[in-house]
Amino acid sequence: MGSEISKNYHVADQPSASGGNACLWRIYSARSKATGDPVSVWVFNKSEDLRDVTDKAHKERIMDILRREVKALKSMRHPSIVSVVETFEEARGGGLAFVTERVKCSLANALGDMRHVTPSSPAAAAAAAAGALEAYEVARGVASVAEALQYVHAIARRLHLNLAPESLLITPTGQWKLAGFGYSLELPRDGGDATACPHFHSGGGPLDGPWRLHPLLPFSSPEAVAPPGEALVTPASDAFALGALAFEAYAKRR
Repeated sequence: MGSEISKNYHVADQPSASGGNACLWRIYSARSKATGDPVSVWVFNKSEDLRDVTDKAHKERIMDILRREVKALKSMRHPSIVSVVETFEEARGGGLAFVTERVKCSLANALGDMRHVTPSSPAAAAAAAAGALEAYEVARGVASVAEALQYVHAIARRLHLNLAPESLLITPTGQWKLAGFGYSLELPRDGGDATACPHFHSGGGPLDGPWRLHPLLPFSSPEAVAPPGEALVTPASDAFALGALAFEAYAKRR
């Protein structure tokens, strides 16, 4: 953990959650030394987490996706979007870190994806309790994400394009909040609501696994994966993903 982080925060020894692109961010419970407020510290270690990626170009593209996640999230201001408290300079070895409001786990964790999470952590407990999710909790969570998307589309003028369980964080009070903007695209400045989606046509890398260069395919709309020039993505593309996400959350309730 970097000196700037340890200087300002009391940070747990082990990550309690993971999220973002391919759940590459390790998320630690922490508390501000100045205010005592509970926060979460998000950490990515390039040398450790990408040691199996041999292609240097792929490594740099993954880093760019994670950098965009931080930059875009920092610019968002909405109660249903994860709030950034502080960001840090990129470490010399490629480490990334930032601080947000306290989150308990990602929806991916709660649905059983425990990558980078310590088995005894709160996220592991949340995954074990995923079957206890009531239908109304899923409905409330989806409604919260829909409100966030309305802001993203109308005010921030962006498309999210990776609306998957890894991009949703659950707070200690049970609210679902949006993050994971690494694949988001700006909408045209002329007021239009359609743009080309390059993510599935840039070549290279797996579609799923411990690292990824594309949005998660099961939550991508048909137009997002269409051949270049055949279709454009719009806010409806995120609406399609929200429907797929709702189905996934309901279907995985035990």
